[in-house]
Amino acid sequence: MTRRVILALVLTLAPKALWACVLPDDGEAYIMQPPTFGADCSFNVPGPVTAATETVGSAAVNMGGGLIGQRITKRLGCGWDEEIWIVDCNADEMIGIMGVPVAELNMNRRADLLYPPAGSLRLLTTNTVPDIAAMAARAGYDHWTDFSARLAQISGQTPPDPTCGCRIFYPDSAGATQ
Repeated sequence: MTRRVILALVLTLAPKALWACVLPDDGEAYIMQPPTFGADCSFNVPGPVTAATETVGSAAVNMGGGLIGQRITKRLGCGWDEEIWIVDCNADEMIGIMGVPVAELNMNRRADLLYPPAGSLRLLTTNTVPDIAAMAARAGYDHWTDFSARLAQISGQTPPDPTCGCRIFYPDSAGATQ
C-alpha cells in the first residue's frame, strides 16, 4: 500500500473527533493570563499549560427555593468535561455533579445528559443538597460535596466562588455571607 492510501484509510476510519481537532501552537510564547470573574458569577480560569486549557463557569442561574446553579466546562486540548454546581444558599451546602460521558467521544462529558430525556436527574425547588446527592448516587453519577479539593484542582490562582450567586439571588441567605 502506498502512503497516500494508508493516510486515506486512517482519515476515513478514524473518528472525526480525533482528526478534526487542531491545537493552537502556543509553545513558549504562551503567557498565562489571570482569571476573570463576571458580575453574573461567570468565570474563566486559564490553565497552566497552554491557551487550550481552561475552566469556564457560566453565569449563575436562580433555580428557585434558595438553589442556584452553574455549568462548568473544563477544556484540555481537544477534550472537555462539563459538570454542574448546585448551591443551596439557605443551608449553605453545595454539590457538584460530573456530566455523562458522550458515547462517541469518550474524552468528553456533557452536563445536559444528566437531565431527562437522556438522564434521570430531576431537580425541584424543594430539593436539598442531600436529596440531590441521593438522586445522583441512584443514577450512578459522579458527584462530590467537598469543594475545597475541587477548587484546588482548577488552578493555583484565585479560584472561583461557588456561592457567588447566593449574593445575587438570595442576599439574606447563609450562603451569601461566605
